[in-house]
Amino acid sequence: MEMISNFSKVKELISNKCWNLELVLEIFGEHHFNNIACIYIPKKNVKDRWIWCLNGDLNCKNAFNFIAERKHEAEKLNVNWNALWSLKVIPRVNNFIWKLLWGRIPTSCYLAGISKISPNHCYVCGKNEDNARHILFECDLAKMFRRKIENELN
Repeated sequence: MEMISNFSKVKELISNKCWNLELVLEIFGEHHFNNIACIYIPKKNVKDRWIWCLNGDLNCKNAFNFIAERKHEAEKLNVNWNALWSLKVIPRVNNFIWKLLWGRIPTSCYLAGISKISPNHCYVCGKNEDNARHILFECDLAKMFRRKIENELN
């Protein structure tokens, strides 16, 4: 993970107007290597520019994940995005729902998919893999929290 944090711009992954394929493979792993290697690199110099990233952080890996998986995931989801963004809740809630729907909750399973760490069991209960479904619905703490809210509402 240390190596990933050393790169903040795509141009740092390019050498002589070609992908540094060895570095791309080392940083992103085989899962994303072919997708990145297929991205065209312009032959003339183009100045880097900042783009807005939905979670507020911008790095090469976030930008790549957003672009590479957006099409595939958008086909699976039938969500009224305008309704989501017009909910009368604090922006943090909208962002959480967005991340949940796009599979971007930073659980160890998600992080293992974009880096070289191994997925771990839930840090709270230790029973199942640490993924979004588990932390929201299956974890003992989540169940206890939901029961408490239900009792308060009744």
